[in-house]
Amino acid sequence: MAKKILVVDDEPEVVKILQITLEHAGYQVTTAKNGTQALECVAADKPDLILLDQMMPEMDGLEVTRRLKSDDATDKIPIVILTAKGTESDLAEGWDSGTDLYLLKPVMMSDLVSFVNVILA
Repeated sequence: MAKKILVVDDEPEVVKILQITLEHAGYQVTTAKNGTQALECVAADKPDLILLDQMMPEMDGLEVTRRLKSDDATDKIPIVILTAKGTESDLAEGWDSGTDLYLLKPVMMSDLVSFVNVILA
């Protein structure tokens, strides 16, 4: 059975590109457009990995990460933050949230798939 990945981003074009790329690589992909929806999706159908934008309305990716990593039911789900925020303090805040990987946009899709493959191996 294909591993499940939740893609969370408020930009529909980004979601589509990630979804197509990951489905082509053999993964089952569900999507959410904000942090609140992401938490609902995780509660309804726990994914094997989450790709999460950092900057989103309602609840940002770091808050989603903190909530999931502080819950025993979801703290083992790998979370990859995808963001354009690349300052040293942004990186520190990302790692402090509990993310498993912090990637800067734009990321090459081949690299992203390689990272996902390694994490889910």
